Amino acid sequence: MNILLLFGGKSCEHDISILTAKITLPVLKRIGRVYPVYVDKFNGWWYVQKELEPIKYKTDYKRAGKRVCVFSGENSLKVTGGLKRFVNLAKIDVAVPCFHGNNGEDGSVSGLLQLAGIPYTCGNPFACGASMDKSATKTVLRGMGANVLKGVTFNSPYDEKAFSLVKKLGFPLIVKPVSLGSSIGIKIADNVEELKNALDVAFCFDTRVLVEKALTDFYEINCAAFKADGRVVTSKIERPVSRDKILTFADKYIHGDKNGSDRVFPYSFDGEKTVRETTEKIYKTFNFDGVIRVDYLVDNVTGKIFVNEINSIPGSLAYYLFDEYGHEEFLTKLVQSAISAKKRRDKLVYAYHSNVLNVGKVKK
Repeated sequence: MNILLLFGGKSCEHDISILTAKITLPVLKRIGRVYPVYVDKFNGWWYVQKELEPIKYKTDYKRAGKRVCVFSGENSLKVTGGLKRFVNLAKIDVAVPCFHGNNGEDGSVSGLLQLAGIPYTCGNPFACGASMDKSATKTVLRGMGANVLKGVTFNSPYDEKAFSLVKKLGFPLIVKPVSLGSSIGIKIADNVEELKNALDVAFCFDTRVLVEKALTDFYEINCAAFKADGRVVTSKIERPVSRDKILTFADKYIHGDKNGSDRVFPYSFDGEKTVRETTEKIYKTFNFDGVIRVDYLVDNVTGKIFVNEINSIPGSLAYYLFDEYGHEEFLTKLVQSAISAKKRRDKLVYAYHSNVLNVGKVKK
């Protein structure tokens, strides 16, 4: 089996993607032949046959790699350049995207792989796109009856209508770029001046910003889900430990890794059944494939559980939340599920024979 491993990308979460790939690569090698493709910050694809230390990818990828691409309608990886413009490197049986953030986790790569006819171990373009966009996520979640924080979406830092709406929420407020993860660009605002400053920061990272009513006494929990043998499996609950008002980038990736001491796992509490059921419902409602991690907020004052965000390609692919599976078994099931999903799509009818071209008229 030929496996395409994709990581990096034009994203603020580029470095985290490299770490996810670093963890995933040696395990995938036990499943099949892996073609690691590093995507640079200009979205160029590079087949890096020699495994590099994570910090070296951003500097040595051209020296150690070959420029590659995929074509729509062809499930193969191609080397570019040379006397022959494009040379087939390998037929790809399945792709394992390890992207985080824009230009990867947002559904763009799912769409590209789908056009190429390559199975992929993540959600379809809609599922990834809707879960990456925090405003769209809240709309879908409300429709399925899930609890979400009240919020307003700003289309610019000077959106007067949004300002008038957000004032009704009252402080404190939490300000987030709509399509970004890893807690990048997120700030708490306790007054109007801090809100304006937080909006300026967030708009450096995105063209839209979500402002929500912030909880003051709460903690975060995570629950993951993936499809194994045709059924949705939810993970045990994880409780990350934050050193600040919110779980920061440093909390997630510097103070302790996902397997480190900065978390309680498994975490048991009264709402565990509700969280696992909600996670499964989210997986089915968005029509996900692959693995997702849903992040929740638990209000200590009311006991209410809010869905905070959905990660369609979670860090380290969230294998650490499924301790009932070995890492190799977990990835094998992801690969098998991706291939099965592709087979289901291939059975659909994509042609409709009509007489419209013979008639030659179109009503407008």
